[in-house]
Amino acid sequence: MIALGPYMFAQCTNVEHRAAKTYVIEIASASSKELLGTIRWYGPWRQYCFYPINSLFNHGCLDVIARYLKYLNSRLPWDLFDADKAAGSR
Repeated sequence: MIALGPYMFAQCTNVEHRAAKTYVIEIASASSKELLGTIRWYGPWRQYCFYPINSLFNHGCLDVIARYLKYLNSRLPWDLFDADKAAGSR
C-alpha cells in the first residue's frame, strides 16, 4: 500500500499474478477505505489511466493522482512497486 498524500492510498491488486503484463491499481480513501477508482493500462494510448468510480475530486486530489500516473508511466513494469522509489516521487 502506498500513501498518496493525506487523503488517498494506492494498492496493486494483481502483483501476485506475474502472468499479467500490466498492473491494476486501486485508489481508495484513506479515511473511509472506500474505493475511489482504479488505474489500469489503456492500450490505445499506451499508458496507465485513472478510471474514477462515481467520485468527486478537488484539484488537490486530482493533482496527486496525475503525479502518480506520471510516475507509473515513466517506470519499467518491474520497477512500479518499489516502495522507496514510490515514496520519493511525491
